[in-house]
Amino acid sequence: MIEAKRDKYFEKVFDYYVQWQIKKNFYKIKIKDPYVKERKMEKGQLYIVNHSSWWDGLLIFYLSRNYFKQDSYAMMSEKGIKEFPFFRKIGAYSVDYTSPKGSIKSLQYTLKLLNQGSPVWLFPQGEEQHVEKRPLAFKQGAGYLVEKTGEPFMVTPLSIYYTFRHDQLAECWIQVGKSILSTEIQGGNRAGKTSFLEEMVTKELSSLKEDLINENEHLYKDLLKGKKTLSEWFTFWKKKKGETF
Repeated sequence: MIEAKRDKYFEKVFDYYVQWQIKKNFYKIKIKDPYVKERKMEKGQLYIVNHSSWWDGLLIFYLSRNYFKQDSYAMMSEKGIKEFPFFRKIGAYSVDYTSPKGSIKSLQYTLKLLNQGSPVWLFPQGEEQHVEKRPLAFKQGAGYLVEKTGEPFMVTPLSIYYTFRHDQLAECWIQVGKSILSTEIQGGNRAGKTSFLEEMVTKELSSLKEDLINENEHLYKDLLKGKKTLSEWFTFWKKKKGETF
């Protein structure tokens, strides 16, 4: 297992790079977080998220630093860490899904971080899956973490949905669910707890999808806005010249 090796200077530089990439490729990043005032941030935090895109990793890094204001950790495939070792500098550590012993070692490292009060991001699906695929089919790593809880930590479900709507560039909508104490996760055994966690994220994802379909944009706030689209520039110049449509 390859542990994280944080580098504060690199993280700061990488944050600028990530923001530049997001602004370049997305029209808007929007977030809905109805339970923000209830969230207890003094304990370890386990964020469980659906995984549908290459962008997910960069987005959770951005969210961690610029929304939650935390120095977080995230589990990443061992293959990915070896190919891109600089991810260790922003809090990534490895897991080898082909090795049961290796997976347990990574999960024990995760528990250590959580018990120390550190925030950790986890994609329990283990790999990218289409956003509409159901069930989400969580691997049992998340259930293991809850089952082996030492010092209780908070579990927060998040859903991420990428979509094209009325503009040239894509939008990313994010919904943050209600946090629950790890010792309050229901389900009995590990498989049951994993199913409970999966249902938490599925519920958030379904709610987010309904908001998108019904265009409930008023429930979300803009977290980041990208560059102007061609249509916006066109409208700007038309108005500047005093022309009407």
